[in-house]
Amino acid sequence: MSAAADPARLPVRYAARLADLTNEQLVDLLERGKGTGQEVERATDEVIAAVRTRGDAALLDLARRYDDVELNSLEVPLDACRRALADLGPALRAALQEAA
Repeated sequence: MSAAADPARLPVRYAARLADLTNEQLVDLLERGKGTGQEVERATDEVIAAVRTRGDAALLDLARRYDDVELNSLEVPLDACRRALADLGPALRAALQEAA
């Protein structure tokens, strides 16, 4: 079954308003990831085993599989980190600093 036919495998990348979705689209979005505990545990075990065995190559494959992105690197460039921090509101930045 392709990702397009299986809502549980669709990438979560919705940047518009939820109010713009049809009822069917909203249900599909909200029902994602409602697998049983055993299904979630099995999938998690598979991800951990793949990363332990294949390291970064597994992470790149997982990004392709789950997020439909082709990454060249797992490292976030320092400039991108600085821009993201500069764009944070003061309250959120303080909360993140406290959590860290």
